[in-house]
Amino acid sequence: MARTSIDLDGLAIEDGLHVAADLAAAWHDRPMADVAARLAEVRSGQPRLLLGRALGKVALLVEALERAQPGLTLYPAGGVRRFETTVGDLLVLAAGDDAPAAVAAWADSLPAADVRWRSRDAVTFVWDGEEITLRAVPGAALGAALVHYGGSREHVAQLAARARARGLRLTPTGLVDGNGRVRPAPAEADLYAALDLPWIPPERRHGLDEIALAERGALPPAVTVADIQGDLHTHTLWSDGRDTTEVVIRSAQALGYRYLAITDHSPTSKASRTLSIEGIAQQAREIEALRPAYPELTILHGCEVDILPDGSLDLPDSVMAGLDIVLASLHDAAGQPPDRLLARYLGAMAHPLISVITHPANRTPGRSNGYDLDWDRFFTAARDTGTAVEVDGAPGHLDLDGHLARQAVETGATVVIDSDGHFAERFGRQMRMGVGIAARGGVEARHVLNTRSLDAVRAFIADKRRRG
Repeated sequence: MARTSIDLDGLAIEDGLHVAADLAAAWHDRPMADVAARLAEVRSGQPRLLLGRALGKVALLVEALERAQPGLTLYPAGGVRRFETTVGDLLVLAAGDDAPAAVAAWADSLPAADVRWRSRDAVTFVWDGEEITLRAVPGAALGAALVHYGGSREHVAQLAARARARGLRLTPTGLVDGNGRVRPAPAEADLYAALDLPWIPPERRHGLDEIALAERGALPPAVTVADIQGDLHTHTLWSDGRDTTEVVIRSAQALGYRYLAITDHSPTSKASRTLSIEGIAQQAREIEALRPAYPELTILHGCEVDILPDGSLDLPDSVMAGLDIVLASLHDAAGQPPDRLLARYLGAMAHPLISVITHPANRTPGRSNGYDLDWDRFFTAARDTGTAVEVDGAPGHLDLDGHLARQAVETGATVVIDSDGHFAERFGRQMRMGVGIAARGGVEARHVLNTRSLDAVRAFIADKRRRG
Protein backbone atom coordinates (compact mmCIF):
# COMPACT_ATOMS: atom_id res chain seq x y z
CA MET A 1 0.00 0.00 0.00
CA ALA A 2 1.18 3.48 -0.77
CA ARG A 3 2.10 5.43 2.33
CA THR A 4 2.09 9.07 3.20
CA SER A 5 3.81 11.14 5.87
CA ILE A 6 1.94 13.98 7.54
CA ASP A 7 3.47 16.41 10.01
CA LEU A 8 0.86 18.11 12.18
CA ASP A 9 1.88 20.43 15.02
CA GLY A 10 5.27 18.74 15.15
CA LEU A 11 3.81 15.23 15.23
CA ALA A 12 5.06 13.12 12.32
CA ILE A 13 2.77 10.20 11.59
CA GLU A 14 3.00 7.66 8.81
CA ASP A 15 -0.09 5.74 7.88
CA GLY A 16 -1.85 4.13 4.96
CA LEU A 17 -3.81 6.27 2.57
CA HIS A 18 -7.02 4.63 3.80
CA VAL A 19 -6.86 7.04 6.75
CA ALA A 20 -7.96 9.88 4.48
CA ALA A 21 -11.37 8.34 3.84
CA ASP A 22 -12.01 7.78 7.55
CA LEU A 23 -11.01 11.33 8.38
CA ALA A 24 -12.65 13.05 5.47
CA ALA A 25 -16.07 13.60 7.00
CA ALA A 26 -14.70 15.82 9.72
CA TRP A 27 -11.52 17.13 8.09
CA HIS A 28 -12.68 20.63 7.19
CA ASP A 29 -14.25 21.67 10.48
CA ARG A 30 -11.83 20.15 12.98
CA PRO A 31 -8.61 21.59 14.40
CA MET A 32 -5.41 20.09 13.12
CA ALA A 33 -4.49 18.83 16.59
CA ASP A 34 -7.63 16.68 16.55
CA VAL A 35 -6.76 15.38 13.09
CA ALA A 36 -3.33 14.40 14.42
CA ALA A 37 -4.99 12.65 17.33
CA ARG A 38 -7.22 10.76 14.92
CA LEU A 39 -4.24 9.57 12.91
CA ALA A 40 -2.59 8.37 16.11
CA GLU A 41 -5.76 6.48 17.03
CA VAL A 42 -5.85 4.79 13.63
CA ARG A 43 -2.31 3.57 14.18
CA SER A 44 -3.12 2.29 17.65
CA GLY A 45 -6.29 0.56 16.46
CA GLN A 46 -8.68 2.73 18.50
CA PRO A 47 -11.76 3.31 16.33
CA ARG A 48 -13.88 6.43 16.42
CA LEU A 49 -17.66 6.30 16.66
CA LEU A 50 -20.06 8.15 14.41
CA LEU A 51 -21.74 10.98 16.28
CA GLY A 52 -25.19 9.40 16.20
CA ARG A 53 -23.94 6.15 17.72
CA ALA A 54 -21.90 8.03 20.33
CA LEU A 55 -24.89 10.14 21.36
CA GLY A 56 -27.00 7.00 21.64
CA LYS A 57 -24.48 5.26 23.90
CA VAL A 58 -24.16 8.28 26.17
CA ALA A 59 -27.93 8.72 26.36
CA LEU A 60 -28.42 5.08 27.38
CA LEU A 61 -25.79 5.43 30.10
CA VAL A 62 -27.29 8.65 31.44
CA GLU A 63 -30.72 7.02 31.60
CA ALA A 64 -29.34 4.01 33.46
CA LEU A 65 -27.37 6.18 35.90
CA GLU A 66 -30.38 8.37 36.61
CA ARG A 67 -32.39 5.25 37.47
CA ALA A 68 -29.63 3.82 39.65
CA GLN A 69 -28.60 7.10 41.30
CA PRO A 70 -31.61 9.44 41.51
CA GLY A 71 -30.59 13.05 41.94
CA LEU A 72 -27.18 12.61 40.32
CA THR A 73 -26.44 15.47 37.89
CA LEU A 74 -24.81 14.22 34.69
CA TYR A 75 -23.09 16.06 31.85
CA PRO A 76 -21.85 14.49 28.59
CA ALA A 77 -18.39 15.84 27.73
CA GLY A 78 -15.71 15.43 25.10
CA GLY A 79 -16.37 15.15 21.39
CA VAL A 80 -20.08 14.39 21.84
CA ARG A 81 -20.63 17.77 23.48
CA ARG A 82 -18.76 19.50 20.64
CA PHE A 83 -20.83 17.60 18.04
CA GLU A 84 -17.76 16.15 16.38
CA THR A 85 -18.92 14.08 13.41
CA THR A 86 -16.78 11.20 14.65
CA VAL A 87 -16.05 10.76 18.36
CA GLY A 88 -13.11 9.07 20.05
CA ASP A 89 -13.85 9.89 23.70
CA LEU A 90 -17.07 8.79 25.39
CA LEU A 91 -17.11 10.68 28.67
CA VAL A 92 -19.78 11.62 31.20
CA LEU A 93 -19.16 13.89 34.19
CA ALA A 94 -21.09 13.44 37.43
CA ALA A 95 -21.21 16.60 39.54
CA GLY A 96 -21.84 17.18 43.22
CA ASP A 97 -20.57 16.36 46.70
CA ASP A 98 -22.01 12.83 46.51
CA ALA A 99 -20.70 12.17 43.02
CA PRO A 100 -17.55 10.21 44.05
CA ALA A 101 -19.62 7.79 46.11
CA ALA A 102 -22.14 7.44 43.30
CA VAL A 103 -19.40 6.71 40.75
CA ALA A 104 -17.84 4.15 43.09
CA ALA A 105 -21.20 2.47 43.64
CA TRP A 106 -21.76 2.32 39.89
CA ALA A 107 -18.29 0.83 39.34
CA ASP A 108 -18.95 -1.78 42.04
CA SER A 109 -22.19 -2.79 40.31
CA LEU A 110 -20.46 -3.55 37.01
CA PRO A 111 -19.23 -7.01 36.02
CA ALA A 112 -15.51 -7.11 36.78
CA ALA A 113 -14.74 -8.14 33.20
CA ASP A 114 -16.31 -4.91 31.92
CA VAL A 115 -14.15 -2.58 34.04
CA ARG A 116 -11.10 -1.40 32.15
CA TRP A 117 -9.74 1.07 34.73
CA ARG A 118 -10.88 2.80 37.88
CA SER A 119 -9.64 5.31 40.42
CA ARG A 120 -11.17 7.01 43.42
CA ASP A 121 -13.23 9.38 41.26
CA ALA A 122 -13.53 7.71 37.85
CA VAL A 123 -14.15 4.44 36.08
CA THR A 124 -13.74 3.35 32.46
CA PHE A 125 -15.90 0.42 31.46
CA VAL A 126 -17.53 -1.35 28.54
CA TRP A 127 -21.08 -0.14 28.00
CA ASP A 128 -23.25 -1.57 25.24
CA GLY A 129 -20.15 -2.65 23.38
CA GLU A 130 -18.16 0.58 23.71
CA GLU A 131 -15.71 1.93 26.27
CA ILE A 132 -16.97 4.92 28.23
CA THR A 133 -15.64 6.87 31.20
CA LEU A 134 -17.67 8.18 34.13
CA ARG A 135 -15.86 10.82 36.19
CA ALA A 136 -16.94 12.56 39.40
CA VAL A 137 -16.20 16.28 39.75
CA PRO A 138 -16.95 18.69 42.61
CA GLY A 139 -19.87 21.02 41.95
CA ALA A 140 -17.61 24.02 42.53
CA ALA A 141 -15.33 22.76 39.76
CA LEU A 142 -17.94 21.71 37.22
CA GLY A 143 -17.32 24.60 34.82
CA ALA A 144 -13.58 24.05 34.80
CA ALA A 145 -14.04 20.29 34.35
CA LEU A 146 -16.43 20.74 31.42
CA VAL A 147 -13.88 22.95 29.69
CA HIS A 148 -10.86 20.79 30.54
CA TYR A 149 -12.47 17.47 29.64
CA GLY A 150 -14.58 18.93 26.87
CA GLY A 151 -11.75 19.94 24.53
CA SER A 152 -10.77 20.36 21.86
CA ARG A 153 -7.24 19.89 23.11
CA GLU A 154 -5.97 22.84 21.11
CA HIS A 155 -8.70 25.12 22.49
CA VAL A 156 -7.85 24.04 26.04
CA ALA A 157 -4.14 24.56 25.34
CA GLN A 158 -4.84 28.12 24.19
CA LEU A 159 -6.86 28.80 27.34
CA ALA A 160 -4.01 27.36 29.43
CA ALA A 161 -1.54 29.69 27.73
CA ARG A 162 -3.87 32.61 28.40
CA ALA A 163 -4.05 31.59 32.06
CA ARG A 164 -0.25 31.42 32.34
CA ALA A 165 0.01 34.94 30.96
CA ARG A 166 -2.11 36.01 33.94
CA GLY A 167 -0.07 34.10 36.50
CA LEU A 168 -2.59 31.28 36.70
CA ARG A 169 -2.64 27.58 35.94
CA LEU A 170 -5.62 25.92 34.29
CA THR A 171 -6.61 22.62 35.93
CA PRO A 172 -9.74 20.44 35.92
CA THR A 173 -10.68 21.90 39.32
CA GLY A 174 -10.27 25.55 38.38
CA LEU A 175 -7.63 28.25 37.96
CA VAL A 176 -4.77 27.99 40.43
CA ASP A 177 -2.78 31.09 41.39
CA GLY A 178 0.88 31.34 42.34
CA ASN A 179 0.10 30.61 45.99
CA GLY A 180 -1.73 27.41 45.15
CA ARG A 181 -5.18 28.86 45.77
CA VAL A 182 -7.90 27.53 43.48
CA ARG A 183 -10.39 29.90 41.94
CA PRO A 184 -13.50 27.73 41.61
CA ALA A 185 -15.51 27.75 38.40
CA PRO A 186 -18.93 26.17 38.98
CA ALA A 187 -20.00 27.34 35.52
CA GLU A 188 -17.97 27.48 32.34
CA ALA A 189 -18.75 31.18 32.01
CA ASP A 190 -16.95 31.73 35.34
CA LEU A 191 -13.74 30.27 33.96
CA TYR A 192 -13.92 32.23 30.72
CA ALA A 193 -14.69 35.44 32.64
CA ALA A 194 -11.61 34.91 34.82
CA LEU A 195 -9.62 34.85 31.58
CA ASP A 196 -11.31 38.03 30.32
CA LEU A 197 -13.41 36.21 27.74
CA PRO A 198 -17.10 35.68 27.10
CA TRP A 199 -18.35 32.11 27.22
CA ILE A 200 -17.52 30.22 24.03
CA PRO A 201 -20.01 27.47 23.11
CA PRO A 202 -18.58 23.93 22.99
CA GLU A 203 -19.35 23.61 19.27
CA ARG A 204 -17.03 26.55 18.54
CA ARG A 205 -14.02 25.26 20.50
CA HIS A 206 -11.95 24.24 17.49
CA GLY A 207 -8.66 25.74 18.61
CA LEU A 208 -8.64 28.04 15.59
CA ASP A 209 -9.55 31.74 15.83
CA GLU A 210 -12.53 31.51 18.19
CA ILE A 211 -10.66 32.97 21.20
CA ALA A 212 -9.44 35.98 19.22
CA LEU A 213 -12.94 36.53 17.84
CA ALA A 214 -14.53 36.23 21.28
CA GLU A 215 -12.01 38.65 22.77
CA ARG A 216 -13.09 41.41 20.42
CA GLY A 217 -16.80 40.59 20.60
CA ALA A 218 -16.92 39.15 17.09
CA LEU A 219 -18.23 35.68 17.93
CA PRO A 220 -22.02 36.02 17.57
CA PRO A 221 -24.28 33.42 19.18
CA ALA A 222 -24.85 30.36 17.02
CA VAL A 223 -28.23 28.80 16.31
CA THR A 224 -29.69 26.59 19.06
CA VAL A 225 -32.42 23.96 19.16
CA ALA A 226 -34.64 26.49 20.94
CA ASP A 227 -34.55 28.62 17.76
CA ILE A 228 -36.04 25.89 15.56
CA GLN A 229 -39.70 26.41 14.64
CA GLY A 230 -40.24 23.32 12.53
CA ASP A 231 -38.78 20.42 10.55
CA LEU A 232 -38.94 20.56 6.75
CA HIS A 233 -37.58 17.10 5.89
CA THR A 234 -39.24 13.97 7.32
CA HIS A 235 -40.31 10.55 6.06
CA THR A 236 -43.24 8.24 6.78
CA LEU A 237 -44.45 4.76 5.81
CA TRP A 238 -45.45 6.23 2.47
CA SER A 239 -41.78 5.80 1.53
CA ASP A 240 -38.93 4.43 3.64
CA GLY A 241 -39.91 5.88 7.01
CA ARG A 242 -40.89 3.52 9.81
CA ASP A 243 -43.94 5.36 11.15
CA THR A 244 -47.37 6.39 10.01
CA THR A 245 -48.15 9.95 9.08
CA GLU A 246 -50.02 10.51 12.33
CA VAL A 247 -47.17 9.18 14.47
CA VAL A 248 -44.80 11.55 12.67
CA ILE A 249 -47.19 14.45 13.28
CA ARG A 250 -47.45 13.61 16.96
CA SER A 251 -43.67 13.50 17.27
CA ALA A 252 -43.38 16.97 15.77
CA GLN A 253 -46.12 18.22 18.07
CA ALA A 254 -44.31 16.78 21.11
CA LEU A 255 -41.17 18.69 20.09
CA GLY A 256 -43.14 21.95 20.18
CA TYR A 257 -42.85 22.66 16.47
CA ARG A 258 -45.17 25.12 14.76
CA TYR A 259 -44.92 23.43 11.37
CA LEU A 260 -43.83 20.16 9.83
CA ALA A 261 -43.16 19.11 6.24
CA ILE A 262 -43.73 15.49 5.28
CA THR A 263 -41.40 14.85 2.35
CA ASP A 264 -41.34 11.23 1.27
CA HIS A 265 -39.17 9.92 -1.55
CA SER A 266 -40.18 10.30 -5.18
CA PRO A 267 -40.67 7.44 -7.69
CA THR A 268 -37.11 6.83 -8.94
CA SER A 269 -35.33 7.12 -5.59
CA LYS A 270 -33.32 4.08 -4.56
CA ALA A 271 -35.05 4.10 -1.17
CA SER A 272 -36.62 0.83 -0.04
CA ARG A 273 -40.08 2.31 -0.69
CA THR A 274 -41.05 5.33 -2.77
CA LEU A 275 -44.11 7.39 -3.64
CA SER A 276 -45.84 6.92 -6.96
CA ILE A 277 -47.69 9.86 -8.46
CA GLU A 278 -50.95 8.24 -7.38
CA GLY A 279 -49.43 7.70 -3.93
CA ILE A 280 -48.73 11.43 -3.67
CA ALA A 281 -52.40 12.14 -4.32
CA GLN A 282 -53.45 9.55 -1.72
CA GLN A 283 -51.01 10.97 0.80
CA ALA A 284 -52.38 14.47 0.18
CA ARG A 285 -55.87 13.26 1.04
CA GLU A 286 -54.61 11.59 4.22
CA ILE A 287 -52.80 14.73 5.37
CA GLU A 288 -55.85 16.87 4.63
CA ALA A 289 -57.98 14.55 6.76
CA LEU A 290 -55.50 14.73 9.67
CA ARG A 291 -55.03 18.50 9.73
CA PRO A 292 -58.17 19.37 11.72
CA ALA A 293 -57.02 17.17 14.62
CA TYR A 294 -53.78 19.18 14.98
CA PRO A 295 -54.76 22.84 14.68
CA GLU A 296 -51.65 24.06 16.54
CA LEU A 297 -49.30 22.39 14.03
CA THR A 298 -49.31 23.30 10.34
CA ILE A 299 -48.66 20.20 8.25
CA LEU A 300 -47.02 20.88 4.89
CA HIS A 301 -47.24 18.26 2.17
CA GLY A 302 -43.98 17.99 0.28
CA CYS A 303 -41.73 15.54 -1.50
CA GLU A 304 -38.00 14.81 -1.75
CA VAL A 305 -37.50 14.51 -5.51
CA ASP A 306 -34.42 13.05 -7.17
CA ILE A 307 -32.19 14.95 -9.57
CA LEU A 308 -31.66 12.41 -12.33
CA PRO A 309 -28.37 11.84 -14.20
CA ASP A 310 -29.59 13.92 -17.15
CA GLY A 311 -30.40 16.83 -14.79
CA SER A 312 -34.17 16.42 -14.92
CA LEU A 313 -36.38 15.94 -11.87
CA ASP A 314 -38.36 12.76 -11.37
CA LEU A 315 -41.73 14.42 -10.82
CA PRO A 316 -43.60 16.48 -13.42
CA ASP A 317 -44.10 20.17 -12.76
CA SER A 318 -47.85 19.67 -12.58
CA VAL A 319 -47.43 17.42 -9.53
CA MET A 320 -44.75 19.53 -7.83
CA ALA A 321 -46.85 22.66 -8.23
CA GLY A 322 -49.56 21.10 -6.07
CA LEU A 323 -47.15 20.48 -3.17
CA ASP A 324 -46.49 22.94 -0.36
CA ILE A 325 -42.70 22.44 -0.56
CA VAL A 326 -40.34 20.48 -2.82
CA LEU A 327 -36.88 19.32 -1.82
CA ALA A 328 -34.35 18.09 -4.38
CA SER A 329 -31.61 15.53 -3.76
CA LEU A 330 -28.75 14.09 -5.75
CA HIS A 331 -28.50 10.59 -4.31
CA ASP A 332 -26.80 8.95 -7.28
CA ALA A 333 -23.59 10.33 -8.75
CA ALA A 334 -24.01 7.93 -11.71
CA GLY A 335 -20.24 7.88 -12.14
CA GLN A 336 -20.24 11.49 -13.27
CA PRO A 337 -17.38 13.94 -12.63
CA PRO A 338 -17.78 16.87 -10.19
CA ASP A 339 -18.52 19.45 -12.88
CA ARG A 340 -21.42 17.36 -14.16
CA LEU A 341 -22.76 16.84 -10.62
CA LEU A 342 -22.60 20.59 -10.09
CA ALA A 343 -24.48 21.19 -13.34
CA ARG A 344 -27.25 18.87 -12.13
CA TYR A 345 -27.49 20.86 -8.90
CA LEU A 346 -27.47 24.21 -10.70
CA GLY A 347 -30.28 23.07 -12.96
CA ALA A 348 -32.39 22.01 -9.97
CA MET A 349 -31.74 25.32 -8.21
CA ALA A 350 -32.88 27.21 -11.30
CA HIS A 351 -36.23 25.41 -11.18
CA PRO A 352 -38.80 27.69 -9.53
CA LEU A 353 -40.55 24.82 -7.71
CA ILE A 354 -37.42 23.58 -5.89
CA SER A 355 -37.17 25.27 -2.49
CA VAL A 356 -34.40 23.25 -0.83
CA ILE A 357 -31.34 21.23 -1.87
CA THR A 358 -30.93 18.47 0.70
CA HIS A 359 -27.65 17.03 2.07
CA PRO A 360 -25.67 18.65 -0.79
CA ALA A 361 -22.37 16.79 -0.41
CA ASN A 362 -24.21 13.45 0.06
CA ARG A 363 -21.46 12.50 2.45
CA THR A 364 -21.15 9.56 4.83
CA PRO A 365 -19.32 10.58 8.04
CA GLY A 366 -16.30 8.46 8.79
CA ARG A 367 -16.30 6.96 5.30
CA SER A 368 -16.67 9.57 2.58
CA ASN A 369 -16.66 13.35 2.40
CA GLY A 370 -19.08 13.16 -0.51
CA TYR A 371 -19.06 15.11 -3.73
CA ASP A 372 -16.03 17.24 -4.57
CA LEU A 373 -17.93 20.24 -5.89
CA ASP A 374 -17.03 23.84 -6.66
CA TRP A 375 -18.74 25.07 -3.51
CA ASP A 376 -18.26 28.74 -4.37
CA ARG A 377 -20.41 28.28 -7.46
CA PHE A 378 -22.88 26.07 -5.62
CA PHE A 379 -23.54 28.55 -2.79
CA THR A 380 -23.59 31.53 -5.12
CA ALA A 381 -26.27 29.84 -7.20
CA ALA A 382 -28.26 28.99 -4.06
CA ARG A 383 -28.14 32.64 -3.03
CA ASP A 384 -29.01 34.00 -6.45
CA THR A 385 -31.91 31.60 -7.08
CA GLY A 386 -33.38 31.85 -3.58
CA THR A 387 -32.86 28.14 -2.88
CA ALA A 388 -32.15 27.00 0.68
CA VAL A 389 -29.33 24.51 1.31
CA GLU A 390 -29.70 21.91 4.02
CA VAL A 391 -27.74 20.94 7.08
CA ASP A 392 -29.02 17.39 7.45
CA GLY A 393 -29.07 15.94 10.98
CA ALA A 394 -29.36 12.30 9.95
CA PRO A 395 -26.33 10.46 11.37
CA GLY A 396 -25.57 9.02 7.93
CA HIS A 397 -25.19 12.52 6.47
CA LEU A 398 -24.47 15.37 8.96
CA ASP A 399 -24.21 17.46 5.84
CA LEU A 400 -23.40 20.32 5.22
CA ASP A 401 -20.56 20.03 7.73
CA GLY A 402 -19.59 23.03 9.84
CA HIS A 403 -16.99 24.28 7.39
CA LEU A 404 -19.35 24.24 4.42
CA ALA A 405 -22.27 25.61 6.42
CA ARG A 406 -20.06 28.57 7.33
CA GLN A 407 -19.16 29.07 3.67
CA ALA A 408 -22.83 28.94 2.70
CA VAL A 409 -23.92 31.73 5.04
CA GLU A 410 -20.85 33.83 4.27
CA THR A 411 -21.85 33.62 0.60
CA GLY A 412 -25.34 34.81 1.51
CA ALA A 413 -27.23 31.56 0.99
CA THR A 414 -30.10 30.58 3.27
CA VAL A 415 -29.58 27.43 5.35
CA VAL A 416 -32.28 25.04 6.57
CA ILE A 417 -31.58 22.54 9.38
CA ASP A 418 -33.62 19.33 9.20
CA SER A 419 -33.76 15.94 10.86
CA ASP A 420 -34.24 13.94 7.64
CA GLY A 421 -36.00 11.69 10.12
CA HIS A 422 -37.09 8.18 9.19
CA PHE A 423 -37.92 7.17 12.80
CA ALA A 424 -40.29 9.47 14.66
CA GLU A 425 -38.69 9.00 18.06
CA ARG A 426 -35.34 10.14 16.66
CA PHE A 427 -36.54 13.44 15.19
CA GLY A 428 -35.42 15.44 18.20
CA ARG A 429 -31.98 13.84 18.45
CA GLN A 430 -31.33 14.27 14.74
CA MET A 431 -32.40 17.89 14.88
CA ARG A 432 -29.97 18.40 17.77
CA MET A 433 -27.21 16.89 15.65
CA GLY A 434 -28.06 19.13 12.71
CA VAL A 435 -28.10 22.21 14.92
CA GLY A 436 -24.82 21.16 16.51
CA ILE A 437 -23.13 20.73 13.13
CA ALA A 438 -24.41 24.12 11.98
CA ALA A 439 -23.27 25.72 15.23
CA ARG A 440 -19.76 24.33 14.64
CA GLY A 441 -19.69 26.60 11.60
CA GLY A 442 -21.01 29.60 13.49
CA VAL A 443 -24.35 29.58 11.69
CA GLU A 444 -26.72 32.01 13.41
CA ALA A 445 -30.48 31.76 13.80
CA ARG A 446 -30.92 34.60 11.29
CA HIS A 447 -29.28 32.46 8.61
CA VAL A 448 -31.72 29.54 9.03
CA LEU A 449 -35.03 29.23 7.19
CA ASN A 450 -36.79 27.09 9.80
CA THR A 451 -36.04 29.44 12.68
CA ARG A 452 -38.55 31.75 10.97
CA SER A 453 -42.32 31.89 11.26
CA LEU A 454 -44.56 29.79 9.06
CA ASP A 455 -45.55 32.92 7.14
CA ALA A 456 -41.88 33.66 6.46
CA VAL A 457 -41.26 30.10 5.25
CA ARG A 458 -44.24 30.27 2.95
CA ALA A 459 -43.09 33.65 1.66
CA PHE A 460 -39.63 32.19 0.93
CA ILE A 461 -41.20 29.39 -1.11
CA ALA A 462 -43.64 31.72 -2.88
CA ASP A 463 -40.96 34.24 -3.74
CA LYS A 464 -38.95 31.65 -5.62
CA ARG A 465 -42.02 30.29 -7.37
CA ARG A 466 -42.85 33.78 -8.60
CA ARG A 467 -39.40 34.00 -10.18
CA GLY A 468 -40.46 31.27 -12.58
